[in-house]
Amino acid sequence: SLYNGFFDYDIGHSYNQVLWTMSVEFYGSMLVFLLCLISPYLRARWTLLGILAAVMAVANSPMLPFALGLGIAQFFQGDSRKTRDTGTAALLASLALMAATAAYSAISLNGFPTVHDFVVRPTFPSTIFAAVFVFGISISARVRGFFSNPVSKYLGSISFPLYLTHLLVICSFSSWLFLQGTNAHVVFFASLAACLVSATLFRVVERASIKLARMCSNALMQRIPAVRDRGVANATMSTLG
Repeated sequence: SLYNGFFDYDIGHSYNQVLWTMSVEFYGSMLVFLLCLISPYLRARWTLLGILAAVMAVANSPMLPFALGLGIAQFFQGDSRKTRDTGTAALLASLALMAATAAYSAISLNGFPTVHDFVVRPTFPSTIFAAVFVFGISISARVRGFFSNPVSKYLGSISFPLYLTHLLVICSFSSWLFLQGTNAHVVFFASLAACLVSATLFRVVERASIKLARMCSNALMQRIPAVRDRGVANATMSTLG
């Protein structure tokens, strides 16, 4: 969990096969941090981000979603956008982009998938439409408000715990029900309930991990101003001397 999941993942020996995304998310986060660090010093940051996204698209890199996400975040920092996101035009544009994503989602499956005919969507168009969906929701204040309801917030709060625990439930509780000859609908709803309960309980572990991580980062960040202040103080004393 501390090394293999991020740097040497092997799906054949992992107790949780969905952990293959952790290395992608780790390197993607480092990329975002780097771009945020150098962005204030760049005059043509949109050009750099565009070139970077184009190269990633050609290379079919898993880092492309991070570049697109950063572009969306930077777009919504502008004040001009804030004066328009409550209008009808923003609402219609948002609904159109969401409808386009829904259409792609249905068409790309080539029919309803089954266990014996599972369809894997192409990576590049799926990445583009995922970014389109996020962008579409974000451009309208009314749509953002709709997706900020209590149910959505709850699902967001358990998204990562659900990611970590759902396969473990499926490979234990759900599999046991299936082997007992339980009705498929019962297996589905019982598994869904068990996944939600597991994810909700796992939030305790997630919160403790976040608290520990923030303690470490705060301790590190507090040392940086101290070093800078000492440097300024030494320079001042040298000047006065």
